[in-house]
Amino acid sequence: MKTSVQVIHDKLLEVSEKITNEMILSGIDDCSFMIKAPPSLDELFGRFEVSIKDTIENVISSKGMGLQCLSLFSSFKSISERKLTLGKKTIWMVEEPESFLHPSLGRSCNHIFKSLMDVAYVLITTHSLSFVSDEPSKIIELYKDDAGVTKDKKHEKRFNAVASIRENLGVRFSDFFNISSSAVFVEGITDKQYIESILKLTSEDDEFKNRWPFLRSAKVDEFGGVSQLGGFLKGCYEFISKDVPVISVFDGDEAGVKERTRLQSYFGKKQIRFESNKDYISVRSGFAIEGLFPDDFISDAMETHPSWFIGGKSVDADDVIEPFKVQDNKKTNLLNFFLEKCRVQPICGWISRWEKVFNVIDSALRDKSESITNKKRTEDTSGNTSDHQAA
Repeated sequence: MKTSVQVIHDKLLEVSEKITNEMILSGIDDCSFMIKAPPSLDELFGRFEVSIKDTIENVISSKGMGLQCLSLFSSFKSISERKLTLGKKTIWMVEEPESFLHPSLGRSCNHIFKSLMDVAYVLITTHSLSFVSDEPSKIIELYKDDAGVTKDKKHEKRFNAVASIRENLGVRFSDFFNISSSAVFVEGITDKQYIESILKLTSEDDEFKNRWPFLRSAKVDEFGGVSQLGGFLKGCYEFISKDVPVISVFDGDEAGVKERTRLQSYFGKKQIRFESNKDYISVRSGFAIEGLFPDDFISDAMETHPSWFIGGKSVDADDVIEPFKVQDNKKTNLLNFFLEKCRVQPICGWISRWEKVFNVIDSALRDKSESITNKKRTEDTSGNTSDHQAA
């Protein structure tokens, strides 16, 4: 009998080590799982103790629900491997594993399930994006039709498969970039500063303070350069533009034109609309955003601070300022120079080009806002997405 008890102790230690190893492989490397048999024969049946040691060793019921769940899920593989030696493959059906997990444990839990799939079938129902497979062929969406009948649906793309989860949870692609309402994307930090500063200056004027309401309520985001803006739009514009109104602003200089034409070609091949004055805005042709100020402002800056510019001042045959470049480390200096001139001169004397650009941006944001609102209203009315449950 004592020999049998020792065998039981050895087997429990073996199982405990397997469960602990699964937890370690999943990223939880600061705890140990232990199944202990009672020391005496009299207590052998019904007195087994399950404990976890992290900072301190204690019974499993005293630990957090997340750790309890992960230790339970980790035990499934040991059970499945035992069944497999008997010629049986186990099917595990796990309902909403996210229910008792802290979000930080989601990755570990996913790793445990993927390891379990090596020796068993695993079916997971979930309302969490974290537990949806990356392979569309392994995703089945369950939903109720207008008659209340549960049906299933397959998808070719994961993004489409989890659409109902995002909608039901109120999660939008734009939320990952902290864009809650509408946005204006610009190339660099000075572009952002110019737009926000001009809006602030005009907000103090009776004639302009109520102009451009959509632009004033939009978030202005900068990307550190035109190529970075282009890269972001290639990867994200298709999805963000479905959630919120977004307008991109490109300089009219060589770099801006080059990136803008690349994007037009890219989105054109994907049959995604990317039209001028609707989806993007180009400022004064041939110029960066500084070219929106009056030519006399620009000429004054060139004559007063020639070292701020690359190549110096140039005018055409009509004595009109030609496109120019500003030293990167002097852009803030020029911004402050222009804004100071704006503060001391009547708005009507310098607003003309800015007004045209702001009019187009505001109109485009308004149209996009109405389009998104109408589309959402139509979807809600049709009930296509109501009462969906993703699996």
